[in-house]
Amino acid sequence: LGMWYFLRALWLEDGLTQRELSQRIGTMEPTTLSALATMERSGLVTRERDPQDRRKLCVRLTERGRSLQSKLIP
Repeated sequence: LGMWYFLRALWLEDGLTQRELSQRIGTMEPTTLSALATMERSGLVTRERDPQDRRKLCVRLTERGRSLQSKLIP
């Protein structure tokens, strides 16, 4: 259930930073970091440096993460 909120936010807007994701979902950043680490190990997301601002990490859905939308939304 915890991953649902993160997936849903990324389905709406892929490529959010970790901070933006925390703000959209309403979680503390350490909670977001922990959830993203689990999701990354599961192959649902990747974290990549923003090309314009190398300090930021953008969270992007993998193909596996994107494919869950058609299964979980209904």
